[in-house]
Amino acid sequence: MKASYYNIITRISDEDSVLFNTRTGRSISVSNERLSDYNRFLQSGPTSIEQDFVDYLKHYEFVIDSDVDELSFIRSNYHSSIDELDSLTITVGLTESCNFRCTYCYQSHDTKQYDDAIETVFLSKLSLLDTGEYKKLHVNWFGGEPLLKKGLLKKLSALAHQKSKQLALGFSQGITTNGSLLDQKSVEMLINLGVKQF
Repeated sequence: MKASYYNIITRISDEDSVLFNTRTGRSISVSNERLSDYNRFLQSGPTSIEQDFVDYLKHYEFVIDSDVDELSFIRSNYHSSIDELDSLTITVGLTESCNFRCTYCYQSHDTKQYDDAIETVFLSKLSLLDTGEYKKLHVNWFGGEPLLKKGLLKKLSALAHQKSKQLALGFSQGITTNGSLLDQKSVEMLINLGVKQF
């Protein structure tokens, strides 16, 4: 047995940390005692800690069998998602504006408003669903910082949801955000819209 290569530990208080796996998207809260157990596992293997904790970590894939090739899972998931011919994925740049100015960013940070044009193009892309060749729709909300355009995001999400429901399609959404505007209200809004990938 080995720890997943994709585990990340983040301390959230003096008593607790979060163990997060970037491959599976799973997270668990661990006490300092359990974190010590996990670190002991990393150093000395599974026999150094209680079996029930090893089983718990294995159940949630923080610990995996030694012969598991996680990179092959990632490759397989990636190729199965991009090779899906019955799924339409639309990436919508809601704005080029951003509240950050990161040095690596390629965006011009144009502050002009293009809401009507974006909606027009989005509706034309949604009309591709009328052909009947798609069973799923996935929308990626992108920017700049898409949360600067919450009103447009909500409006377009509602249009996509309505179209998916009308055609009985699977519908999912994701957002690429710098996270600075993710307050409780924004998170609740996104969850209520059905955004599940952040």
